[in-house]
Amino acid sequence: MSSSLELARPDLLILAGAVILPTVLWHHLAKQRHPRGTVRFSDVKRLTQGLPRPGFYHRHFLATLRLLALALAVIALGRPRMTQSLEEILTQGIDITICLDLSGSMLAEDMQPNRIGAAKKVVRNFIEGRKSDRVGLVVFAGRAYTQCPLTTDQQVLMNLLDRVDAGMLREDGTAIGMGLAMAVNRLRETSAKSRVIILVTDGRNNAGKLEPATSAELAKAMGIKVYTIGVGGKGRAKVPMMDPRTGRVMTDPFTGQPMYGYTDEDLQEDVLRDIATTTGGVYFRATATRALAAVFSEIDRLEKTDVKTREHRRYTEYFAWFLIPSLLLLLLETVLANTRLRRIP
Repeated sequence: MSSSLELARPDLLILAGAVILPTVLWHHLAKQRHPRGTVRFSDVKRLTQGLPRPGFYHRHFLATLRLLALALAVIALGRPRMTQSLEEILTQGIDITICLDLSGSMLAEDMQPNRIGAAKKVVRNFIEGRKSDRVGLVVFAGRAYTQCPLTTDQQVLMNLLDRVDAGMLREDGTAIGMGLAMAVNRLRETSAKSRVIILVTDGRNNAGKLEPATSAELAKAMGIKVYTIGVGGKGRAKVPMMDPRTGRVMTDPFTGQPMYGYTDEDLQEDVLRDIATTTGGVYFRATATRALAAVFSEIDRLEKTDVKTREHRRYTEYFAWFLIPSLLLLLLETVLANTRLRRIP
């Protein structure tokens, strides 16, 4: 809910302020410069004897009260009011689960800073653009794990995304079928009008008990669309060596620097393409960070949420706060003009 102070009739305020106040002020100053007597008498000395001589402030006090009262009346004419607006979202949005490969090969440095780092950066930008959708995160290597269930709390999701890294699951490998099945399970009971999985991997299915084709058929049966993204450049890529026992990058015992090896391209594009085709999605290949960002932009365009809003407004009128003091000042001016500050012609 947002609040703001506004004028319902600013046109009347401007018109009245530009005409009434200058006219009254000009009339008062003209009378002071050219006073006109209303009673003709040969000698007024006796009338002025014993009466206090009005000073500067006395002469202009009544006019000041009148101008102030008119100014307040002009403001009241503009109808100042407080507006409270409330927007109600009328769409269900889309439920999206991102299925991210964390196998050791995702540390290959043919993307900047590496494949997993590039994927996390692009996924973060994608999440930031899905304001009205629920997004979840499933990660997999040799086994699958739900890092974050479906949520609209982007900050929580971002924090959990920052914590993922290649090797964190200890059990290395690429269980594409298991990761996809876990993502399907997360979307199984949601009531969103559209359910989508974005699968990001750089390898072939070599672990787990489920084949990718089986998981794809499961997604299709539940009406879940899967977009598959194959990441990594063509040919060999430099990659840090992983300790299979700890899942950490191996370092040289003498220099403390990471130990590197090379990995060959091992992406099963035909499997990823079949997954996408079976479920009604699209397969993309991203060989560089910029290409990966373009892929997520294309998915964002294909799965755009039509957000409909209904705006409610409530007004609180404040013209009385100015009109009542204006009337009181006019009353005070009338009383003083006929008593204390009464002028004798």
